[in-house]
Amino acid sequence: SMTTFFSVTPGTYTISETAVAGFEASVECSNGDSSPNGTLTVTLTPGETVVCTFTNSTVVTPTGSSILLPVIIR
Repeated sequence: SMTTFFSVTPGTYTISETAVAGFEASVECSNGDSSPNGTLTVTLTPGETVVCTFTNSTVVTPTGSSILLPVIIR
C-alpha cells in the first residue's frame, strides 16, 4: 500500500515501519537517506519532495544442519 502526505511542514521527522515476524524492514528515500532497520530520520526543507520506500525482506533462519567434510591426512 502507499501513503502520501501533502503540505508537510518543513522540519525533521522520524518515519518507521514495524517488521512482521519473519521479515526485516528497510527504508530508502529519494534524497539519498536510507536505513537497514526500518526507522529513518529525514529532514525536509521548504518545497522539497521526498519519496521513501520501505522494503520487507524475508529473514533466512539457519536450519541447524551441518556439512561434514572429510579430512585426509597423508
